[in-house]
Amino acid sequence: MAAMLLIEQGKLSFDTQVVDMMSEFAAMQVLDGFDGDSLRRCAPNAPATIRHLATHISGLENEI
Repeated sequence: MAAMLLIEQGKLSFDTQVVDMMSEFAAMQVLDGFDGDSLRRCAPNAPATIRHLATHISGLENEI
């Protein structure tokens, strides 16, 4: 919600890289598949953007 308000105010863009706001994202890995019951992770092909997070295509796994 906060991101959408900032986009509406022109202070943020859907193309803003998440790492620009959260340096922890530089070390993030994405889900690459499964080896049996184990998750396989790798570095993302491109830096995550606000658009990726908003449309759930960032490659991050969801904790259940």
